[in-house]
Amino acid sequence: MKVDQVITSRRLLLTVGGASLLCACSRAGIRVSRAPAPLASPTADGAGASDASSEEDGQGSAGPSAAADGTSPAQTATPDAAGAVPPADTPQTPGEADSMVHAGPKTVALTFDDGPNPIDTPRVLEILREHGVIATFFMIGMNVKRYPDTVRAVLAQGHRIANHTWSHPDLGTLSKDGVRNELERTSDLIAETCGHRPVLFRAPGGFFTQNSYEVCAEMGLRPVLWDVDPEDWSDPGPDTIVQRVLSSIRTGSIVLNHDGALTDGLITAPGSDGDRSQTVDALRSYLPQLIDAGYRFTVPDGG
Repeated sequence: MKVDQVITSRRLLLTVGGASLLCACSRAGIRVSRAPAPLASPTADGAGASDASSEEDGQGSAGPSAAADGTSPAQTATPDAAGAVPPADTPQTPGEADSMVHAGPKTVALTFDDGPNPIDTPRVLEILREHGVIATFFMIGMNVKRYPDTVRAVLAQGHRIANHTWSHPDLGTLSKDGVRNELERTSDLIAETCGHRPVLFRAPGGFFTQNSYEVCAEMGLRPVLWDVDPEDWSDPGPDTIVQRVLSSIRTGSIVLNHDGALTDGLITAPGSDGDRSQTVDALRSYLPQLIDAGYRFTVPDGG
């Protein structure tokens, strides 16, 4: 066989083999998940009726490295030399979640998960009001049902109320109908309590599945992650929370905090299950420092 014929045959074989591989990949099913950026560990505090069930929901799990089921970490924007984050398009198709805001230099977003909490949420509101700062509260539907007056207090102060599922489950264990039930029940109750439906959604632990992205798209919910996680749910101490926030924040950051937890019974006193006093004490310290450093505050959708 001539040399040019050998080369042609090999090229043909490579082309056919590559096409077959691409077809096989396109047919494979992939479970999509977004984990936090560096420093973040997925949180699911209070996800069940006890500390043991919280561990099962992922509290204290390993963080953003890729998992064996095909999950992958979130992509975050990198500030330019002037400190501005490049603009990002609004997600239009399933499989996208925001982990940064894009509202100009030194603009960030504060978010609070797993509330409301009748003890600590009002304390958070007092600090935010004192400094004229707005935030976003990703609320668990069961807690909205338990503490509707606290929900209304958040709304009355002008903060954004968002969907964080009904019962804080691992979305990877649910069918698409199961995911829809978690989101719809919560959105319906928030609408009943506040007069309007939420437009933002955060998956428990930050782990979005393909089903959850599709349901979000169908319900008009915008998926939101975060960029800074001080792991306040683990009660590392207010000083540690403060240090983690101040050392990690940058233009465009979405900061994850927790003002509540899903507990067996009502949260009735400091020190009870769901106590978030360390988060409150840390916020009281780091928020004025951020303001003095020139940071401004928005909500994750820029509204």
